[in-house]
Amino acid sequence: MKPLTNRAVVFLLGLVLLLVMACRLPAPQPPAPKPTISEPLPSEPTSVPASDSPTAAATEISPTQTAPAQEPGSNPNNPISRAETLVTIDWEIRVLEVLRGDEAMAMLKQVSAFNGQHEDSDMEYMLVNLGVKYVGAAETAYVYGKIFRSVGSANEIYKSVSFIDVEVPDPELEANLSPGGETEGWVAIQVGKNESGIMLVVWPYVSYENNTTIFSEATPKWYISLEP
Repeated sequence: MKPLTNRAVVFLLGLVLLLVMACRLPAPQPPAPKPTISEPLPSEPTSVPASDSPTAAATEISPTQTAPAQEPGSNPNNPISRAETLVTIDWEIRVLEVLRGDEAMAMLKQVSAFNGQHEDSDMEYMLVNLGVKYVGAAETAYVYGKIFRSVGSANEIYKSVSFIDVEVPDPELEANLSPGGETEGWVAIQVGKNESGIMLVVWPYVSYENNTTIFSEATPKWYISLEP
């Protein structure tokens, strides 16, 4: 074997050195994953606001609740009797006497010879004597015959009777009342001759213009049965 030359020896030493250094290097690590951006998940609410709770609807009526009953006299299906006193926010009204048919016509004839039968042969006048007390808050309130009408089994609210139609007995119901003031007087109403279930309709006026009483369907009406 030929002896190694100096150049060969240097080459071998360099190769050995490279191998030793390679063994000392750390093992390569896999590349780190790229960071991902994500939105945080919304957290679950721990409680439901009272306004969103199904049991928080104050206006709902549960099956065990009942609606408030209508005031007596505020509906034609629930009139007060003529023996009772109608009480509203402004008035207390009592029926003192009721005349119909021949009795009413006889009294009207005593009042004036110009009083006669109703111009409609199917209709007749009734006379009602009322006691009225004002219990409202206004300084004065005016009560008179035009705020009283009638309804019966025909289910039609008849117009009020004016002094042009008939002259009623004295005292006629007409007064300006202060709170606590009272008065009594007669009013005339018109009804069908063959009608039953006659009720006095108390329908306060909205305004009084050019000698005309203006009524509105929005104005509350009150009902008093005139049946014995």
